[in-house]
Amino acid sequence: MFASSERFYLGHFGPVPVYVAVDAIFLVFVVVYKYQALTIPHIVTALIVFILAILLHELGHAVAALAQRMHSVSVTIGFLGGYCTYAGDRRPWQQVIISLAGPLTNFALAAIAWQVATHVTIDNPIFHFFLAETFFWNLVLGIFNLLPIYPFDGGQATLGAVYGITRRDRFAKSTTLGITVVTAIVVLVGLTWLNGGTPPLITLPIILFAVFIAFRDLR
Repeated sequence: MFASSERFYLGHFGPVPVYVAVDAIFLVFVVVYKYQALTIPHIVTALIVFILAILLHELGHAVAALAQRMHSVSVTIGFLGGYCTYAGDRRPWQQVIISLAGPLTNFALAAIAWQVATHVTIDNPIFHFFLAETFFWNLVLGIFNLLPIYPFDGGQATLGAVYGITRRDRFAKSTTLGITVVTAIVVLVGLTWLNGGTPPLITLPIILFAVFIAFRDLR
């Protein structure tokens, strides 16, 4: 989602190199803050699930990029999530496909977790917690990334779709920026209202930073 300069190589997933950025430590903070009242095994399980959900989300983008004949595809786990980079000439509809592949991967994983939880009976609280967190985090990441807020996947897809329809680069960027701002306001107001008038501590900086990136890239 957001790029980072300092990163370390973890390994390959097929032809795709996977890296972790130094600022990925923020993800640990997010999980520990959310689950601080639980036991160490629960916190570790939640962290593993969270990282896997992000990694598989980005690998979804990577597989879609390879399928669209992109090259130099790589995945990095970093600040506020992860990102997939690739090179190659792409048509607008290819950008839409690659952008939507990540959230769709999350929805598929959430569905699998739901089915396993429904049909598999194992008397182990950590196992059930693992399934519940897999469903939760993949559903949240899928929905959150589909928001038409640039540079989230939904915003990237919006940019590609508008340009594909109009073939007007300036109009596509201006439209995507406008949709980004309106959506960000609606989401933050809605979450603040649901939170009893308190702005969401974690979501607020993520969305504000996204809006900053949108103004930087789309103006």
